[in-house]
Amino acid sequence: MNVGVFNMGIKHILDTKDEKILFKTELYMLFLMRLLYDTSTNFQEHMSDLKLMIDGFNFNLILEDETLIFMMDVESDHSFDLKEHVLEQFFNTDDKDLTKEAFIALKKAYLGHFMMALDDIENRLFLYGKYQLNGISLEEAFTLLDEITYEDILNFKSSITKDMFSFSHFIKNDQNR
Repeated sequence: MNVGVFNMGIKHILDTKDEKILFKTELYMLFLMRLLYDTSTNFQEHMSDLKLMIDGFNFNLILEDETLIFMMDVESDHSFDLKEHVLEQFFNTDDKDLTKEAFIALKKAYLGHFMMALDDIENRLFLYGKYQLNGISLEEAFTLLDEITYEDILNFKSSITKDMFSFSHFIKNDQNR
């Protein structure tokens, strides 16, 4: 292995089978993590300046039954140091990235992408099938996305605790620690 890899996961168990709540919670997680760790954030720039990560984070989100699992990974030769910064950013952020303005811009981008996806028949059929399986129409999915507020994201963030996090580190053979 030429470079190490840092992996982080958050497991959030939900106490509902309501598909609309599950869908919104999935969006809350996605918005929150993009606001904190996406390529356009101060955090990402700072970690790159410190040479703690090689590229941007890869995000993956799975919602199965009532369990929401968020995962992110990045190449890093300093994954243990990066872990400390990731936790600091999540639990002690001074809101340089988690601002209402950044939230509004991200939400507009998501609404725009959703509308553009409906312009293509293949995407429209895919989204129709995806949401219909969960009992949500395309119109309801758009409305649920549009209803998300900055306060929803902050409230969701406060529901996440350190015991929901897990980490793995793949390190190069010549790395210490």
